[in-house]
Amino acid sequence: MRHLVLAAAAIVLAAMPFGVCAQDAKEATDDMPNIAVNILPAPKTDADLKLSSTAFEDEAPIPPEYTAYHDNLSPALSWAAGPEGTKSFALLVEDPDAPVAKPFVHWVVFNLPPDLTGLPENVAKEAKPDALKGGVQGYQGLGKSGYFGPRPPDAPPHRYYFQLFALDDTLDVPTGADRDALVAALRGHVLAQDVLMGSYQKGAGGE
Repeated sequence: MRHLVLAAAAIVLAAMPFGVCAQDAKEATDDMPNIAVNILPAPKTDADLKLSSTAFEDEAPIPPEYTAYHDNLSPALSWAAGPEGTKSFALLVEDPDAPVAKPFVHWVVFNLPPDLTGLPENVAKEAKPDALKGGVQGYQGLGKSGYFGPRPPDAPPHRYYFQLFALDDTLDVPTGADRDALVAALRGHVLAQDVLMGSYQKGAGGE
């Protein structure tokens, strides 16, 4: 999703006519999911990180082999060099359509080196795999290191936001950091960010 959705739900609601119903409010904010890029302060630059994948196009379906219903491979990703002053990258993958209070977390990665411009397919599911060149995988929603692919429990399509952050520092967080720890550590350090969104619907791969 090349144009990042800003955390502007409050502004949208304030601009609505008096007496708007709850359903109208929900529909107006459905395109502003409560993902990290929308709850963090704006990045310090407008650099384009050009986050992409050879596995799927932006806003297109994710192939079954990258889901937890099938091979559970992490997709290959690539991005442009960060802006001047980039000291590390972080990656967070979230599903805001999961039936839980917060987005369900599918991947937490941080302290990727500043000269790294991509990840191969099927990164090993351990804290510090070779593919991360010194980077670290924190804990996703199952409390484990590494990528956990889409596995929506219901029929409507779910959206999966791959969020990349170029940072002005490395992060002082433990190896098993979860989404909340990562988001807290990101505050004040985001130089640039980008989002790649894919979707998956249960049954698309023959489940």
